[in-house]
Amino acid sequence: MVIFYEVDPSDVKKLTGHFGKVFRKTCAGKIKDDIVRWRQALAKVATIAGYHSTNWENEAAMIEQIANDISHKLNKFTGPSSETP
Repeated sequence: MVIFYEVDPSDVKKLTGHFGKVFRKTCAGKIKDDIVRWRQALAKVATIAGYHSTNWENEAAMIEQIANDISHKLNKFTGPSSETP
């Protein structure tokens, strides 16, 4: 589940804006192979449909919706009880 909280997915994909600035700072002193993997992972994550906080006027409603969606997904994995009546 992808949640873009106060960040634009295109900034994640292109490593621009404040996100890009923080990413570059994070990469300082790291090995090139790690940075390449991180860039690839962020580009991929940015293409996954997810929640975008700027699409919500009410942050509490957004959080409630995310919590409900997580609950529903967890219920799918746990399924009905294996006990028989």
